Amino acid sequence: MATSAPDTKDLRIESVRFDHFRNYPMFKLDDVGPLTVFVGRNAIGKTNIVEGIELLTALSSFRNPTARQLVQWGNENARLQAKFSSASRNLDLELSIADGKKSYTLNGKPKKIQTLKGLLPAVAFTPDDLDLVKGSQGSKRAALDALGSQLSPNYYVIRKDYEKILQHKNRLLKEEGSPSYLDAVDETLLAVGTQLYCYRSSLFAKLLREIERYYREITDGSESIQAAYIPSWEEHDPEKLKWWNWKD
Repeated sequence: MATSAPDTKDLRIESVRFDHFRNYPMFKLDDVGPLTVFVGRNAIGKTNIVEGIELLTALSSFRNPTARQLVQWGNENARLQAKFSSASRNLDLELSIADGKKSYTLNGKPKKIQTLKGLLPAVAFTPDDLDLVKGSQGSKRAALDALGSQLSPNYYVIRKDYEKILQHKNRLLKEEGSPSYLDAVDETLLAVGTQLYCYRSSLFAKLLREIERYYREITDGSESIQAAYIPSWEEHDPEKLKWWNWKD
């Protein structure tokens, strides 16, 4: 079912609070400014703060942990809270983690993740992001999907549907499902996969305009860059591309 993305104009983080999250019995940060720098010794928990903020904005973690791994050792549950504000509204977002499950509320009302996507998009850069250049095509698609899922609730739903159908098909192949049923699953997978490809290619086209603009700024206009998102069923000439070669 199609859903509309919420209006996020001028929305920013005002404060965050964590209870029994990772190594923090309690962590609170108020009056968050446009630039906030965390300084401390190694292994003191700086990355945990970044992860907590990402769980409240991107609604996911770059570490891909289980829900239980997010709860401080010796406790049964954890809670993360954030206050978002703009010139026209204030929002209270809360993430509760208990019994190995995550649940969100917005202004006290339970919400599904897909309805919160795009509320306040966030991007995290870590050493693992070198995979965008050196890694597999799968890691590049995953990064694109993670961004698209924040920007569009429909993108998120279609991505999840595709993953579920693909997992279902893989189970059927192991269980030697009937050929007629596999054909029906393939048709559904093709339909949803085509939608996902359209979302990916459209997002990449928008990103490419920004990539080209920033690259010109970095090189003072002396160099240009080329990139392409190429489906595996299309022929292409790699020699014509000077940068990323994304395949689907």
